[in-house]
Amino acid sequence: MKKKTAIVIVVLAVLAALLAGGGIWLSKRWDENKPYASYNMKKYIKLGKYTDLEGDFVQADLSGERIQELTTLYFRASDVSILAEDPAKETVQKGDFVRIGFEATVPGVSEHVEEGLRREKWELEIGRNNFIPGFDEQFIGREKGEEFEFKLKFPADHFEAELAGKEGTFLCIVHAIGKMEINDERAKGLKTPDGAGLFTELEELHTYLKDELVRQAAASNEEILRETAFATARVLKFPEREQEFYLGVLEKKAQANGKTSEEYLAGVNYKGGVKGYAEEIKSDIERELFLFAVAKEEGLGVTTKEFNDYMQTLRGGNAEVTNAQIYETHGSRGEIIRSMTTGKAMKFLVENAKNYPKQGAAAG
Repeated sequence: MKKKTAIVIVVLAVLAALLAGGGIWLSKRWDENKPYASYNMKKYIKLGKYTDLEGDFVQADLSGERIQELTTLYFRASDVSILAEDPAKETVQKGDFVRIGFEATVPGVSEHVEEGLRREKWELEIGRNNFIPGFDEQFIGREKGEEFEFKLKFPADHFEAELAGKEGTFLCIVHAIGKMEINDERAKGLKTPDGAGLFTELEELHTYLKDELVRQAAASNEEILRETAFATARVLKFPEREQEFYLGVLEKKAQANGKTSEEYLAGVNYKGGVKGYAEEIKSDIERELFLFAVAKEEGLGVTTKEFNDYMQTLRGGNAEVTNAQIYETHGSRGEIIRSMTTGKAMKFLVENAKNYPKQGAAAG
């Protein structure tokens, strides 16, 4: 996992934890019907060039090899076996697919990291190096049922900062040896991403994975385009009360759990502390202001019809779902409008970019 991606995931997780229970902040600080009307945008941000922009955009990798790799990871994450054991195989060789168990000890790491270093049953292909370099090699020549121990260093650029460059002691066992077998029957043991049902065939999983890769490419391309456009703008005045509100929510959450803000952030695995969190929030607010400024400049406000149509979509065809229930799940009316506004601004940037790829383009 790339470091930047890991940071983004952590920040999103922290935001989700802080704002759990419904959107409460927008309606108190923004006009719910015009989410940018509380500020005179020209006093806060000066727009630069935001149309006819080019960027180093990415294409989703939908190759068979990539889909196979993600399919394997999905089975592994779901704890559904894809090993067809070969009873005649007694010794591990390169290219074998094995089921192992391991427990690693690394001095000075936190409890949540330690938990991730224990696996009772874990399947992998020997020679693929899909864990850490050198790990697979330790199994070559080992016999089924054999327990053994070795030391190995984690890479200096390992995505988990606590493990980067550190040496661990691994206690391992070989449970079974065979080959990988992925088919429709095994796929039926996989839960769908929403956890509500099961896949009925392997192709359903492949379709989901391809859609997810396209979605991720779209998100990456939108970020590239937004950052390219934002770089031409200039923040004239930062709205301090926006940042103060987030920090206030953080403090209240922390107090409710009998912790300081620093302790609360550490508890949700955010490494940057309050200072780092405040900087992340500032960055997000500046970019949101930028998108609101584009929306205002281009007349992209959310109409009553657009809002009502979107609310109908959120009802999912169930007329008994009330607005209050939707707000409880998706945030306040103002928060929904705010999200729709930035979405329209982002769509405008995409449609007016020069070399934006069709695959992975922002959803309408």
